[in-house]
Amino acid sequence: MHIKELNLSVRSYNLLYRKGIEDVEILMSMTDDEIIGLYNGQKAMGEIIEAVKLLREVGTKNFKEIVNI
Repeated sequence: MHIKELNLSVRSYNLLYRKGIEDVEILMSMTDDEIIGLYNGQKAMGEIIEAVKLLREVGTKNFKEIVNI
């Protein structure tokens, strides 16, 4: 699943994209501390961490259904 499907803000998407993280599986394999280490912006990091927590909770298939509601 591509990170575009997370429906993140442009800032959060660009942050991940610039760091070479385009696949959700890569993002899900990272710890919260690793994600926080990508950038110092609180808003972007909070949004990304929340998306990853939801993905871990419901899985990628269910996540797509939840975000498209």
